[in-house]
Formats: sequence, structure tokens, C-alpha cells
Amino acid sequence: MWIRNEKLEGQWVILEPLEEVHIGPLKKAVSDGDSWKLWFASVPTSKAMSDYVNRAMLDARAGNIAYAVRLKSSGEIVGTTRYYNVDETNRRAMIGYTWYSDSVKRTPVNTECKYLLLKRFFEDSDAIAVEFRKSDLPGCDRTPWRETGRDFAQPSDHERWLNQGYCGVFDHCRRVAGGESESAQ
Repeated sequence: MWIRNEKLEGQWVILEPLEEVHIGPLKKAVSDGDSWKLWFASVPTSKAMSDYVNRAMLDARAGNIAYAVRLKSSGEIVGTTRYYNVDETNRRAMIGYTWYSDSVKRTPVNTECKYLLLKRFFEDSDAIAVEFRKSDLPGCDRTPWRETGRDFAQPSDHERWLNQGYCGVFDHCRRVAGGESESAQ
């Protein structure tokens, strides 16, 4: 497998490869709020959690690695995130299927998860491209995108951002996660 399917650890979270033991804690996590009602997100209901986790585990065999997100401070599982549409030949993938308990939204959790996934992907797996799908709908956390200083409103700005690669978001995540920034001065 191109991307190693193993635990990733940061200052606030541990990303654990998704397994059946996570089903119960994820049912509890998804019950903290009503993210599963969002029509534009792929968040399972508590009742559908077993199928969600089992599908993700099957997808991991093809390199689409899903993680349970564990808070280091409490040991609580608070959501999931994953690599998907992994293309080993072209060394690229997407990051998504991310959802969290309401109690950890707008905390460093999402930013650190993205940082850990990007770090693994670019530094350890020698990837060349990652894609995020973000929503501009109300209620979606766009903080990591806004804080890169990029303006996505104009196509030319978006194209310039694409030409600069992942660096803006990666460096933002590195700063928020408490690491050292490698951004150009």
C-alpha cells in the first residue's frame, strides 16, 4: 500500500485507522449534534454507523484510508476523516469524509487532522497533489481556508492558489498545530 495505514499522532488528536472497535464510540460521537442531517455531507446516522465503518474498512484495502479521530486529552472518539480516490500511479488523493462531534467544532481538531494527513501524504508518501472539496454553504467551517490569506472568490486567485500547490493550507495547519512553519518569507 502506497500510503501507510497506521496511527498518526499530533498535539491534540490521534488518528487511528478505522476498525470495528470504533463503531460504538462513533455512534456516540455522531449523536453529539445533528451533522448527519446535512444533505451536502456524508455523515452516517448512529444506526448506519456499522455499515459506514465496514465500507471504509473495505475501501482501505484499495488504499483509501479512513481514520477515527481521538482526542488526546480525554481519549474520546470525536469523528472521522480519510484519504479517498487514492491514485498511486499519479501520487495524488483527496482528503475528506470528515465529520466531528459538535463539541469539537471550531477547535484545533480539524486543523490538526488536516495537518497530520498532509504531512503524511507529502513528506512520507512523496505525493504530488491533494484535493479538498469545500463547501461555501452556511455552517461549513472554512477557517483553515480563510486563514491561508487566499481569496477564493475570483477564479484567477483560485488558479494562482492551485499553482502554488498545497503549501498555504499546509503551512497554516502547521502553525495552528504548533509546528514550525516552512513557508517562504
